[in-house]
Amino acid sequence: MTIQAEKQKLSMDNVVVLFQLDTTPIGGTDIYYFTNSVRPGGASVMFDGVTYTPIAVTASGFGYDGSGSFPSPKLQISNVMGGLTSAVIAHKDFIGAKLIRIRT
Repeated sequence: MTIQAEKQKLSMDNVVVLFQLDTTPIGGTDIYYFTNSVRPGGASVMFDGVTYTPIAVTASGFGYDGSGSFPSPKLQISNVMGGLTSAVIAHKDFIGAKLIRIRT
């Protein structure tokens, strides 16, 4: 396999996961855009004209098998720098907010 072929293969296997957390359904005015994908140097990720801030995120529970109840996803967002503290307090842990996960 050539270096060019290997390089192309690796770039195609990367999956970038983006999150949009919309607080308008719970009376907020903000939509937070973040990703757990980190670019070299910690740069933000651009997708569809929107800047997604890199932040440590753990997400689970998105599976749905077509039977039974809907999934209840769980999302843990790092708040090391304290940037989300006031938002979490104001929106009661974002319960009822709309979360969109984009895998690309």
